[in-house]
Amino acid sequence: MKATIHMLTIEEDSFATQLEYAGYRSIGFTITSASHWKEAQDHLENLGEDLDLILVNLDSLSYDGFSLIRKIRGVDASIPIVATSVQNSPLLQKEALYMGASLFLEQPIPRDSFLHRVRVLLEQERRNAPRVDGDGGIVQIVFEGQSSLLPVLNLSVSGIFAQIKGPQPWLVEAGRSTVRLLLRLPGLSPMSLEGEVVRVECARQGIPGGIGIQFKRMPEESKHRLDTWMMENNWENKGPGYYH
Repeated sequence: MKATIHMLTIEEDSFATQLEYAGYRSIGFTITSASHWKEAQDHLENLGEDLDLILVNLDSLSYDGFSLIRKIRGVDASIPIVATSVQNSPLLQKEALYMGASLFLEQPIPRDSFLHRVRVLLEQERRNAPRVDGDGGIVQIVFEGQSSLLPVLNLSVSGIFAQIKGPQPWLVEAGRSTVRLLLRLPGLSPMSLEGEVVRVECARQGIPGGIGIQFKRMPEESKHRLDTWMMENNWENKGPGYYH
């Protein structure tokens, strides 16, 4: 695991906040700060895999923490999100996790304890990350505050078919619904897309399940990038029929 953890915080700038961040830097955190969503979104795009997690303060007066978590999940389904609050409310914790937070922590919490909880979270995320056989890439699917990373089994400019590993009932419930996608293919920058779930196959008798998604309103530039990537990597374009 990395010695230094790169954390993005979204908070109104204040002298007290900067003092707190200085304390976290002293125990092994690199801090990038944003004062609003647009600035945070720019950091997400620019930092990419260099960013380890995002800290969301549910008590902040400058933004709605729950809405912010949903916005983050709409852009990146995999980045760990730590939600914090001075309120130890089971309802608050449940809502934060439902919206897509990876971990809820009650404040105040000693910095060393925070570091330990975050390191445990990052190790869990690393172990749970899907392993892909070959160079098929990974697709991140986001639906109603929940997300999953799945290995790509097949794709075309019309849609994608990904493998479902383990029980994930929310994916079954997403049938015929619109979902957000972040497609990561080897040698290609991530593509943020939208699609409709048109096929869900549950795992049975040792055969893994899968989910078929038809792309909706794909920009021409993204379609060209995907088509070029498939030709260069000898992927067969099976057309829309494969995803029904």
